[in-house]
Amino acid sequence: MILKSSIDRLLQTIDIVEVISSYVDLRKSGSSYMACCPFHEERSASFSVNQIKGFYHCFGCGASGDSIKFVMAFEKLSFVEALEKLAHRFNVALEYDKGVYYDHKEDYHLLEMVSSLYQEELFNAPFFLNYLQKRGLSMESIKAFKLGLCTNRIDYGIENKGLNKDKLIELGVLGKSDKEDKTYLRFLDRIMFPIYNPSAQVVGFGGRTLKEKVAKYINSPQNKLFDKSSLLYGYHLAKEHIYKQKQVIVTEGYLDVILLHQAGFKNAIATLGTALTPSHLPLLKKGDPEILLSYDGDKAGRNAAYKASLMLAKEQRKGG
Repeated sequence: MILKSSIDRLLQTIDIVEVISSYVDLRKSGSSYMACCPFHEERSASFSVNQIKGFYHCFGCGASGDSIKFVMAFEKLSFVEALEKLAHRFNVALEYDKGVYYDHKEDYHLLEMVSSLYQEELFNAPFFLNYLQKRGLSMESIKAFKLGLCTNRIDYGIENKGLNKDKLIELGVLGKSDKEDKTYLRFLDRIMFPIYNPSAQVVGFGGRTLKEKVAKYINSPQNKLFDKSSLLYGYHLAKEHIYKQKQVIVTEGYLDVILLHQAGFKNAIATLGTALTPSHLPLLKKGDPEILLSYDGDKAGRNAAYKASLMLAKEQRKGG
């Protein structure tokens, strides 16, 4: 069986307009694309494709679905055949398992619950709220990006809500001490930045400490939901603006993204403490936007921008 996480990754990678336009002639119409429906005879176009949502719908016959369902219907393929065809076309590796599909609904729900606990803690911590506001963040931005705080009280929240600790260890919210066989809060005393996949589901966190002599930022460890090499911070909020403006601004950090959104540049995103790599391109190229690099002006930032520019040029992506 093909893993559910693998299917999700495929759908997040491919562009439904690119898929369907290879079968039918699509024409831009407002924020959507239109065509005569390939599944029934008609003279006027009633087949609509929403690039942002990755969904098609025919107002004539009612046919609807995602890229996989379209290929299944058009080419008369099975679900697995359509998956494998799209994976091969877009160079996405599918993962297989002998058991049943993994359902990540519980994992997403757990992370959303933890994120809510973090948010509650931040709004009960004037010192940390004041720090964020001194950095220029408005309360509206703090709420929009669902920033939080990890304190010792998170332990009580996890207990009170009966959250699955084994799952939270697996998802990187909790750590486990080998010596004492006890769990601990991985992000204790850090300002929390929830990280979302393109479908707006929490998949991990970034944590920022105000203490000296420790790592300023840490991220969730690599796990079945969290792959920082392919995720982009703020993309779930920025993607609609990226499609509309045909432009994306790539920055270095979480605060850069939030402040740019606050200033009206809602097409800004950031890598997760890593350099821009080809692994980020499947998301960045969706909608074929111009890619603008907005890194720090220090030596490290200039070097990172130079390397990213070389990589983008090699991939024939437009930008600056």
